[in-house]
Amino acid sequence: MIPQLYETDISKDKQIFLANLTDCLSCEVTEERNGSFECILTYPVSGIAFSSISRDRVILAKPNHSMEDQFFRIYRITKPLHGVISVYAQHISYDLSDKYVMPFKLTKASPVTVMTKLFENSGYTFSTDYSSGKDFSVDVPKSVRACLGGSEGSMLSLWHGEFTFDNFNVRLNTHRGTDNGVSIRYGKNLTELNYDEDNTTLYTEVLPYAVRDAVTYTLKAETISVASDQMSRKKTLIVDLSSEFDNDEEISETKLKAKADEYITNNAVGTLVPSISVSFEPFTSYDSDLDSVSLCDTVSIEYEDYGIHATARVTKTIYTTTLEDGVHTITVGGADRDGNAAETASVTFTVDTVKPELTNIQLNGSSGESYETNRASIVVSGVTNDSTSKPVSVSITVNGSDTGDITIGSDGTFSKTVTLEKDGTYTVLIKATDTAGNSTSISRTVIYNTTAPKFKSITISPNPAFAGKTYTISVEVE
Repeated sequence: MIPQLYETDISKDKQIFLANLTDCLSCEVTEERNGSFECILTYPVSGIAFSSISRDRVILAKPNHSMEDQFFRIYRITKPLHGVISVYAQHISYDLSDKYVMPFKLTKASPVTVMTKLFENSGYTFSTDYSSGKDFSVDVPKSVRACLGGSEGSMLSLWHGEFTFDNFNVRLNTHRGTDNGVSIRYGKNLTELNYDEDNTTLYTEVLPYAVRDAVTYTLKAETISVASDQMSRKKTLIVDLSSEFDNDEEISETKLKAKADEYITNNAVGTLVPSISVSFEPFTSYDSDLDSVSLCDTVSIEYEDYGIHATARVTKTIYTTTLEDGVHTITVGGADRDGNAAETASVTFTVDTVKPELTNIQLNGSSGESYETNRASIVVSGVTNDSTSKPVSVSITVNGSDTGDITIGSDGTFSKTVTLEKDGTYTVLIKATDTAGNSTSISRTVIYNTTAPKFKSITISPNPAFAGKTYTISVEVE
């Protein structure tokens, strides 16, 4: 979508539209799990709406592929650099930092009861799938957003879970995101990977305790061993489980042990959890049956060359709202301190996000995804085209090795003869790339087999055979 600008005074029921930011050069939205939710936009000083962009006004932008467009309040605008400003905006839910609550205390309150109290007269709505009651208190005047998370005694510290901020609605989820079986892997959609293992949060035992009425409860054995073959020395994690007990709930050895075991399982205490940062192309470009990845989704990451086979949850997303496809013009003007105006200068460029066509892929005339042959020479052929960003280049690799330059005809047809060295299974990857950098890839499997079959046995039944009678010849081949 094209980002839009709105007046400062905004609510769920009232929005005053000011302008479409059609001259926007870039718009990037970053969201972290239970963390920051921000929009960064760049805009030329020659843009039509430049004079209307000011702090506290609101930008409407798309945050990811699945959510509705979201409002972001501008809090910072940089000075022009080369005729371009950068605009920083926080999600409209940050307005809850400017709304306060006075001290209060609730006993065995459900999350709905707590949120009803916090959101009273705030202009925001709320929802949650939590139902368990806990004691909740605000001891000093505090902002509503601080009561939700990020401070001691907040809802997040008591109920845990994951927030979804959707304009003027706040939802506390027991679990946000899904597992659709999506994989990010080298050779398919993985474009960049950073993999880091850090054992600072890896432990071999847990020492749980709980405190009530100035009495500290621990286990007789003191600690619970955690099986871990990734730690060569003893390392103890001390965990306060006081908040896991209701006020009238007995703190016993059995219950403390059970809550500690649950903590160990939920937090993977004995498991080395790597930090993985990946960049990838949208899944829908490859398979229409796969959904794109959203915040808190579970995905598998595969990089065979480095032995990486990991399951991870998405903790941060960066979504870029790009310009619409087509021809765009940026005009830049200026003046010196004496007021002498410079001549304006314009640059025209084309935005093209459409991938080139790649069709009719054949191996020795076969169009199947798998091809078995005893011939060492394989003719790879196909057709490519791109209506916007010509010319298109084609590369063909066999098991990752490039096969050299490929000539493309005026009608988009191409062919290349590749030679297989020895019997085995080969992956042939055909990739078409246009001048805008968009690419389309198709993979084919070739099984090269030059070994002739061997006769293991030939039998005739009955033997001897009688003239005029029926007999059976059986042949067994290795």
